[in-house]
Amino acid sequence: MKPKDFYSRWKKGMLELTPKQQLKGKMVGHIGGILGLLLAVGVLLYQLVWYFVVFILFMAWLQWIEFVGARQKYKQISKLMEFVEDKKIEGVDESGKEQTSKVL
Repeated sequence: MKPKDFYSRWKKGMLELTPKQQLKGKMVGHIGGILGLLLAVGVLLYQLVWYFVVFILFMAWLQWIEFVGARQKYKQISKLMEFVEDKKIEGVDESGKEQTSKVL
C-alpha cells in the first residue's frame, strides 16, 4: 500500500469515528499512561530517586482524573444513544414529533 493510499484511508476512518469510539480510545490511552507512570515509580524507587517520584505520582493522579471524566462521558453518551434508539423504535423523531412510519 502506498503512503498516499494509507493516508486517505486513515483520514476517512478518523472522520467516521463516533464520539463513543473516541472516548473509548481516550480511556484506553489513559489506562496505558497510568500503568507506564506506575512502572516509572517502581523503577525510580528501586534506584532510590525518591524526589522525582512525587512528580510522577502527581502525573499519574492527573491521568486518573482524566480517565474518570472520560468514563463518565462515555457512560452518558451510551445512555443517550440508547434513549435515541428507543425513541426511533417507538416512532418519535429527535424533535419529539410523531413519525408517520415507524423505523424498526
